[in-house]
Amino acid sequence: MPSFAGLLGWRRDYAAALRRVSKAAAASELSLLPVACAMCTMSPTGTDGFGMKISIDIDDPAPPFAQLIAQVKAAVLSGQLQPGQPLPSIRQLANDLTLNLKTVAKAYRLLERDAVIQTRGYRGSFIHTNAAANCRVDLSEHAHERLQETIAELRAEGVTDAEIRNAFNRSMNGNRNA
Repeated sequence: MPSFAGLLGWRRDYAAALRRVSKAAAASELSLLPVACAMCTMSPTGTDGFGMKISIDIDDPAPPFAQLIAQVKAAVLSGQLQPGQPLPSIRQLANDLTLNLKTVAKAYRLLERDAVIQTRGYRGSFIHTNAAANCRVDLSEHAHERLQETIAELRAEGVTDAEIRNAFNRSMNGNRNA
């Protein structure tokens, strides 16, 4: 079994080789094939001919878990994924997309929080019965709007930005006396 330091050295050598190939291609005005995209087809067990393509672009500024969430929500809204339909396991999807297990687990956890999917223990994850309606709700945007309203009210009352920041930090850390 290779050591952790050996793995890091391999990754460093691989990255250097990719940079050399990119520079050589640019110098010779050759175009490289797009290799920065991982793709898989999601298809529920027991059905033929159905497939949903998920692609993760590592050059996209959006993190991979956010790309995965957006694509699952888009597939639910377009009808490609129906309520009750099974999703691949975290391990299988991570393997197919060549992503870290924790990245896919984070996407699934956030999709479950938003009630787009539901996890049924060892049986797996499935599209939630109200997924289409729940895809339209963005909790992050909702939180941002509420904070903007609260900040505007506090500023109108004469509270300074520094006091708002300090109060927010104390609230997030659960320390009321600091």
